[in-house]
Amino acid sequence: MTESVRAPAVQLASRGQLAAFMADSQVPWDVDALDGAVSEAAWRVRPSRYLVSTDDRMIPPPAQRAMSERAGSTVV
Repeated sequence: MTESVRAPAVQLASRGQLAAFMADSQVPWDVDALDGAVSEAAWRVRPSRYLVSTDDRMIPPPAQRAMSERAGSTVV
């Protein structure tokens, strides 16, 4: 979150108005979005990051690293 966005959000949260602000600021997506053509898959052309969770009790860190490598992600 950028500083220009974070400061108002913190001010609203401190007044207990953050939930109302978030509810009011959300807009429904348009059905026209379904007609859009994808020329390139973002996961192929955009860099991705993967955060290895060392305390994850379901997926061991070596498996997480293998999945991130398979996806071409940079481990952070």
